[in-house]
Amino acid sequence: MRQVRGLVSVIGIALLLAGPMVGLAQDDGPRISQQIINATTVLNGDQRQQITTYVTDWADMLESGNVEQVSRGRAKLIEPFNFAGATDIFLTAYSAAVTMKLKPLIDHDDALVRVNGMLVLKHVSERGVVDLVRTGLEDDNPGVRYLAAQAAGA
Repeated sequence: MRQVRGLVSVIGIALLLAGPMVGLAQDDGPRISQQIINATTVLNGDQRQQITTYVTDWADMLESGNVEQVSRGRAKLIEPFNFAGATDIFLTAYSAAVTMKLKPLIDHDDALVRVNGMLVLKHVSERGVVDLVRTGLEDDNPGVRYLAAQAAGA
């Protein structure tokens, strides 16, 4: 049963990735302030909390299993890795927060969630990602294994 769901999910994912991003024009979710993105000193507790809130809200969307929400959650989790002026301080803190939220998603029952988690994982620059990539390489879904291999090579 899981293999059939996995195949259906892989087909859905291929269609989702080939088509336009649904709902991405909306920007009604959490944000990260420019001050945090451009931080040149260690982030304080409130700044780290803002990152955690952002990651949690968008990861919850990714975990929903709803194709539109998964697509939007994935895009929003990837977006900060490409922010103009993002400092290493921000990217390190953001990567750590994303890694923590992706851990349970890499073992999710829905292949759609696992594949999209791997798509986000490809952008993470954090040592904790190694265990998640290893889990993805052992997945029974070929799409998840393929993306994990890409993440391992990134």
